[in-house]
Amino acid sequence: MIGPLLTEEEVSIRYKVTARTIARWRVIGWGPPFLRIGVKIFYREEDVLCYEMDNLIASNN
Repeated sequence: MIGPLLTEEEVSIRYKVTARTIARWRVIGWGPPFLRIGVKIFYREEDVLCYEMDNLIASNN
């Protein structure tokens, strides 16, 4: 079963960037995986969480 789907706008708010930045990330292959359903773009919440964990950087202190 698929968990909640997030819109491009919801992801942009989460990352404190514009929706245009999220769109640019898709074009260059950055950011979490996405779904295209018709003309709409969605992000699975679990993919967003995995993307965040994959980009987690521990401090060297």
